[in-house]
Amino acid sequence: IWPLTSLRNAEFLANEVPGARVPEAVLERMRRADAGGTEAAHAEGIRIAQEVLEAVRGMVRGVQVSTPGGRFEVALETLGQLTA
Repeated sequence: IWPLTSLRNAEFLANEVPGARVPEAVLERMRRADAGGTEAAHAEGIRIAQEVLEAVRGMVRGVQVSTPGGRFEVALETLGQLTA
């Protein structure tokens, strides 16, 4: 799971990373959030990652949460709302 940190990050993954797929609906959510500023886009990226985690929870035994730019706090923030 790669928590999106900004609209720019989402667009980069969608357009420049071979094999990465960012659905248009996710890009649109990030665009709307970006209109509210950097913090709003960051929060939306975390929410999206949490939604993905919840969606796959019953289908996997574990996940790897990436730390964009080595920022481990983003991974912790992503996992922070999950319960066992």
